[in-house]
Amino acid sequence: MLGSILSAGTHFHLALGDESYMIVDEAEVLRTNPQETMKKITAFFKENPPDAIGIGSFGPIDIDIKSDKYGFITSTPKFGWEYYNFLGELKKHFDIPMGWNTNANASALGEYYLHSSDDIKSLLYLTFGTGVGGGFIYQGRIFRGSSHPEMGHILVERLLEDDFSSRCPYHENCLEGRVSRASIQERTGKNFEDLSDDDPIFEMVGNYIAQALVDVTMVLRPDRIVLGGNTMEKTSLLKITKKYFEKYFNHYIQIPPLDDYICCWDPEEKPGIIGGFLLAQRALKHSANK
Repeated sequence: MLGSILSAGTHFHLALGDESYMIVDEAEVLRTNPQETMKKITAFFKENPPDAIGIGSFGPIDIDIKSDKYGFITSTPKFGWEYYNFLGELKKHFDIPMGWNTNANASALGEYYLHSSDDIKSLLYLTFGTGVGGGFIYQGRIFRGSSHPEMGHILVERLLEDDFSSRCPYHENCLEGRVSRASIQERTGKNFEDLSDDDPIFEMVGNYIAQALVDVTMVLRPDRIVLGGNTMEKTSLLKITKKYFEKYFNHYIQIPPLDDYICCWDPEEKPGIIGGFLLAQRALKHSANK
């Protein structure tokens, strides 16, 4: 049995699955303070202990296995979770292999698996919601440098008509600061759920997303880009993003047909949970090969 933990927005999604990544049990835990939240997470897995757990956490996190902070959530703006030893707390309760990565990388891995029948070698996943994150998969492996990427903090060119102050405390003109759910709500004065699909704000949001997609296309040259997160549930946004992508990209290099190249996730497929199962399975195999 494989376990999966995915942080998404204000909740942690928990699941148990078999070796074919079929979910056999799942639950959702509201993210409050670490003590209360972790108590509920560990209780779920103690009811039916898995052989390994894969965790996709909000970041930034430390994924350097040689670091004394490996398994920590580090400089997050989420109150109470700064420099929290997430993996260490889990290991107090479960002496099993664990895979540890960002929620964006877990989702990217799940999307790569879901798109594997299309014979693609590389996939970029970007998620838009409470924050913005991304992951890049090449031939089934998660791309990383010294640590995980922070694609939500790609800088974009601020539009002349945009007088909004960034929601990012670090960068005035990063993608997350311009298009996060909080920034959309503050710009419009409405709850995100109350915005119509054709609200004018999405013209601006799609423009910023398109700028970022041109940047990652030039740097990484993925076979496919998948856009996820609850912001993408607004159906006009994908079309607007593609419109501005074509404008800024200007057919500079060869890419697949646009409708194949940039597509939207299907939340019912639960790519982040599947990615957690894959992380768990890889941790289990690594442990067996030691």
